Amino acid sequence: MNKKINSIVLFLIIAVLGSAIFMTGCSRDDSLTKVETLVQGTLDAAYKGEAAEEYLELTGTTSDAIKKAFDESLKNDALFFCKYIGAFEEPTEDLFNALPKDTQDKVANLYRNIYLKTEYEVKDPEKEEDGSYSIELTLKPLDVFQKAIDKMNAGEYEPYNDFVRKYNTGEISEEDFSYRLINVMVALLENSLEEAQAKEPKVFILKVTQESEDSDFALEQNTLNDIKDSMIIYP
Repeated sequence: MNKKINSIVLFLIIAVLGSAIFMTGCSRDDSLTKVETLVQGTLDAAYKGEAAEEYLELTGTTSDAIKKAFDESLKNDALFFCKYIGAFEEPTEDLFNALPKDTQDKVANLYRNIYLKTEYEVKDPEKEEDGSYSIELTLKPLDVFQKAIDKMNAGEYEPYNDFVRKYNTGEISEEDFSYRLINVMVALLENSLEEAQAKEPKVFILKVTQESEDSDFALEQNTLNDIKDSMIIYP
């Protein structure tokens, strides 16, 4: 399998929502609450496809916009998945869209389910001396891909064994190879997800900055990207 780390930028969602990571200046009394709402909402929007009403009001976005952005993000995950398992050497949107619709949906739903089961906790923000805010995030990524690979290597998942036998004997054509491999690997991962466990927690410190008391607040992008790269462990 391709061991390249997932380098897809965390928030396609940010590009779609535009101002979703910004919030207008607020008083000292409620700024900590709004910073927490901003961070929690941004993560929920990116990994659950939804966010609390307080986040929608704070950022001026909508549930429909978040869902649309989330679906686009899942498509990017799906493209990476196709390359990771070796279904396509260089996956493109056209190649992915040419797959049967139910296969496309299976990959998207796999990632949706992984994100739903992945735990992350946002702690209370703190105000720094320079006027910025820091907020700690604890992430517990799942070992679902490792579980699946272990089953595959041990010959414990018969549908994969059957796929390999049929491919080696020429019963699976080159034309059918990609979608057949994707289907069997998605099924294997869904099966492994039931047994997946959280690995050692990873801690991130997110910074929220503000140029002046009357200007907008913004989340630090680099740390968001680091969170994305750590959300799913690819052995």
